[in-house]
Amino acid sequence: MVQRASQSLMEQGRTARQERRLEDARGFFLKALEACGCDDDHDPRMAAELHAELGYVTRVLHDERSAEAHYRQATEMFRALGDSYRTAHNMRHLADILRETGRPAKAAPYYNESIEFYRKSGEYPLQLANAIRGLALMQGELGDYSGSLQSWVEARALYLMVSVDAGVAESKKRIDDLMAHR
Repeated sequence: MVQRASQSLMEQGRTARQERRLEDARGFFLKALEACGCDDDHDPRMAAELHAELGYVTRVLHDERSAEAHYRQATEMFRALGDSYRTAHNMRHLADILRETGRPAKAAPYYNESIEFYRKSGEYPLQLANAIRGLALMQGELGDYSGSLQSWVEARALYLMVSVDAGVAESKKRIDDLMAHR
């Protein structure tokens, strides 16, 4: 019964998120987390999914502290569940938040681990490109312009491979900017 109620709340939250009713989505996800008794023991997979959903919604709502906490929790829970893909995915979002909130050096291990997973799997070129993009931004913020250039070149090639025009355009602009300042 509790499982069904929390599943229903999670589905309502996902519907609200898709409809861009983000405050409603946050409310549904928080209620679902509470309803499932998901203090990580009863249904760890559902709890991990809810933390990931809350990470996304709170980030879009510009509540970086909450988003960081939820993505961190989701990362740890998916790791404990042995779900490497979901671990890497949430880890990259956590790294992005750390970088965007002025802590690029703290983001580095999360970018590196997620990139390592995507490289080894060979199955997720878009996710790899997105992780390398974050790494390139971080490297630039830390003054590693050579590393940043190298990362942007790789990201561009991956974005070309998966036909993501916005990624190709951003990569090209960043490469041109870095080359102009050499």
